[in-house]
Amino acid sequence: MVSVLALLISAAAGFFSWQTYRLATASAVANTAAPGVPAPYAVSSSAASVDRQPEPEEYPAVYAKEPLRVQVGCSAVLFLDLDEPRVDVTEPVADLRYDSRCGAAAPRLRVGPGADGGSRLGSADTDAAGCFRAIRTSPLGPGADMEVKKGAALCVRTSEAPAVLALVEIIDVGGTGTAGLRATAWRVPD
Repeated sequence: MVSVLALLISAAAGFFSWQTYRLATASAVANTAAPGVPAPYAVSSSAASVDRQPEPEEYPAVYAKEPLRVQVGCSAVLFLDLDEPRVDVTEPVADLRYDSRCGAAAPRLRVGPGADGGSRLGSADTDAAGCFRAIRTSPLGPGADMEVKKGAALCVRTSEAPAVLALVEIIDVGGTGTAGLRATAWRVPD
């Protein structure tokens, strides 16, 4: 009889401890909720600071609509640096890789080894915050590339410190191996 009574008291204590834990957890989540975000969807302040998207005014412009002219032969590769807009750099620092094709095949662009990530866009109608969001939510995976065609755009985040977000627009595509690009870049806040 004593054993059964002790077991019931132990079960009751466990139940009340569990209820107290649930209330404490709910209270902690409610206290970290962002304004306008319901408490169940709130995240801890340390997690929010890692994934926080900076406001547009926090991205200072580095350069705007800088023209880049690519001119290579058939089946050639050329590397571009977007930290400073420059064509024909070494591969390890390259943020973009331009692959020329022969015949009717269109050239291809892909993120280079000097970049942290990139995302293909339908048009160049975006800002730094839009590039940040595109790279975070729709990144180009390893080995993925895009066709170089007039009107297409690509966002790239460079890995050099301090990093920049660059918007690259394809403004014209000429004969074999030639293309006109235009780049705009913003400094990524720390």
